[in-house]
Amino acid sequence: MISPCVEEHRKHTSDRPLPEHATPWSAPVFFACDIHRFGAIVSSPATLGSRSPRPDTDKTVILLILGLALCFGAQAACTGERGRTLAQALGRLRQLALVTAAAIVGSTLVIAGKSSAAFIQIWVPAFPLRDKTNLVMIAACIAFAAGLLPDSHTRVLVRHPLLVGLALAGIAHLLSNGDLASMVLFGLPTLWVLLQVVVRERKGLATPGEPGLQWDVAAILLGMIAYGGLLVFHGPLFGFALTGPL
Repeated sequence: MISPCVEEHRKHTSDRPLPEHATPWSAPVFFACDIHRFGAIVSSPATLGSRSPRPDTDKTVILLILGLALCFGAQAACTGERGRTLAQALGRLRQLALVTAAAIVGSTLVIAGKSSAAFIQIWVPAFPLRDKTNLVMIAACIAFAAGLLPDSHTRVLVRHPLLVGLALAGIAHLLSNGDLASMVLFGLPTLWVLLQVVVRERKGLATPGEPGLQWDVAAILLGMIAYGGLLVFHGPLFGFALTGPL
């Protein structure tokens, strides 16, 4: 069955077909994000009115929220004081089994909710934000890489590079996606990560070691490699290509 948004895209853009690797559920994202050419169509009252929410919209959003809650719970159950308390009560192996099961179920619910969600446009991302999104994602990849490496000047400056990298990735996706499901999928984790930053700032940081410039260079290299991988494999993995066919 072809999505109504796919039919709408074909009707208005008969000279520009969807990419071969685009799936029916990702076609609305492709349609909404190409604001430079299709902005007038997306934002017109007639077009927005034709995308009435499906009856199961609430269910898909609930699936997304439940899945994210399970993933958050899995993270909380294996870190900090809660993680140590749970490990003492259940044992390390049972704790890991519980956390793994919660993460798998949560991820499954998130995938199911996002893939079946109706395309309900909340706002129309501006076309110039695309370049900003790429820059934010590059910074996110470098920050995340710095969090996985030993002490660097980046780690000292950012203080929580892993969390900051995740927050930047969430913000980058919010800049490019204006539909309800995407805002739930990327907005809630971003708020959760920012909350974790505040909590850890209040607890204080361990005294860092002497930062080495070589680890900053390594973080930049690994971050750019990771960003390049996202450019190449974003389409096959998530149904929306960031680059044209090679």
